[in-house]
Amino acid sequence: MNVRIGLLADHPELLAPLAAAYEREWSDWYGVYGDAMTDLRDRSRRTRLPVGFVAFERDSVVGAVAIAEQSVQSHRHLSPWIVGFWVEPSRRNHGIGGQLLAASCDHAKGWGIARLYAATNAASNLFLREGWSIIDKGSTDLGENVMVFAKALAA
Repeated sequence: MNVRIGLLADHPELLAPLAAAYEREWSDWYGVYGDAMTDLRDRSRRTRLPVGFVAFERDSVVGAVAIAEQSVQSHRHLSPWIVGFWVEPSRRNHGIGGQLLAASCDHAKGWGIARLYAATNAASNLFLREGWSIIDKGSTDLGENVMVFAKALAA
């Protein structure tokens, strides 16, 4: 199938299914501390951070990512960050994550952002394959240990 990447702001019809997917993926956060729909509405922008992107096939959301000012509790001095990086479990390892990261990097570069940061354990291999470098270890607001990545964006 043909996966397309677009701004979340251009696809409000995908907010509800994406919120449900976030709640399934991060049930320890959403419904306890955060609200997925609120986060996604906040990322539905075109001209400033946070800005969200969606991967979709036909009318189904299969992935999402956003660029935001802050993310990892232990590294508040770094900005901006890749956040909310999700790919439908049945569609993982099909290149969708790489497409989402590339779209995010291209968008950030177009805004004059020189470097992006990300934190993960689950997708470390993907970030390394996509040219990101491990720069540190960090911890999330919930105390989860993560690897902190950075990627310099070419001018």
